Amino acid sequence: MKEEIKFKDAIKRLETIVRELEEGVDELDDVVKLFEEGSKLIVVCRRKISDVESKIETLSTKISDNEIANLRGEDEN
Repeated sequence: MKEEIKFKDAIKRLETIVRELEEGVDELDDVVKLFEEGSKLIVVCRRKISDVESKIETLSTKISDNEIANLRGEDEN
């Protein structure tokens, strides 16, 4: 199984793809390949961002619940 690309590496590759497309690509097939690769990288980045947002939301909720429990004098468990 192919190792999943890191977020920062995906962003760097996307920047390269955009630069290549802006500079102009001679072959239509190459444009399509770059567009396809870029689209896949965008999906990967969106998934990673969504995962991080979910983790942050979970941690924030847990912290808020613990703060409320502490204010009430309840146990943190």
